[in-house]
Amino acid sequence: MGSLSDKLEVLRLKRESWVQANCVNNFDEGIKRLMYEMYPDSNSIIRLVSVFELR
Repeated sequence: MGSLSDKLEVLRLKRESWVQANCVNNFDEGIKRLMYEMYPDSNSIIRLVSVFELR
């Protein structure tokens, strides 16, 4: 079993791959729009850490 750091890195790489696949398939704008509709408050923690805002 790997360390927590190793597990988090594997998870980060998987999430990064997911984000890249969504961008390649032009899904990123739709997901961003959905996030803004679901969480209209610009101070929402969900919006602040949105995966597409981290690119």
